[in-house]
Amino acid sequence: MRRRRLVLHAGVRLALLYALLFVVSVGILAGLLVYTVRTAIEDEVRAQIRSETNLLLFEYREDGLEELLEETEERIEKSRSGHRLSYMVQSPEGRVVFDRVAPATEPYGWRRDESDPPMLYLFSPLGGGYVLGVGKDLAGVAVVEQAMLRALLWVLAAVVVLGTGGGLLLSRRTLAQLDEITRAAREIGDGRLSRRIPLRHNGDELDRLAEKLNGMFDSIE
Repeated sequence: MRRRRLVLHAGVRLALLYALLFVVSVGILAGLLVYTVRTAIEDEVRAQIRSETNLLLFEYREDGLEELLEETEERIEKSRSGHRLSYMVQSPEGRVVFDRVAPATEPYGWRRDESDPPMLYLFSPLGGGYVLGVGKDLAGVAVVEQAMLRALLWVLAAVVVLGTGGGLLLSRRTLAQLDEITRAAREIGDGRLSRRIPLRHNGDELDRLAEKLNGMFDSIE
């Protein structure tokens, strides 16, 4: 009875170890997948912002500040969707026109605003102390990330169940063969010298061990 409890405990430990390895492996792959998808979407947003900024800077260099302001206002009027690009032009005194964006400070460039939803801006200095800012919300990134995390949680739950079940099955087969070896050794020790360990002929380490032990038992007999 004690031996059976020890075998059972060993089987549970092996199954839990097997499930833990599965969970850690899937967790690492899931983290890499979420990071890769998030980075790809954010890179696409950056490319869109950079392209829009270059077009507006071209308008500014060609026709000056007034044309830039008119072009920006026209773009805002044409796009009334909630997920349009955000625009701002900041005067040397720090006054911001167009969208409600916090004043930009040096050094200019990329800035991430952790608001709701989070925003990503690119600020570019103009002549005379003016600053152009173009941004876009990252709500799409958050939505995709949350959807992937929910799906991955279900995958992890399935991995725990399948990993534990598979671990129990594999450990049960392994420990059953170890149990056969122990029982055969005990019976031979009790005087049944003709007793041998049954082989499974699968070529694994336990089968080779059983062959070696059977050869030793032959010599003893």
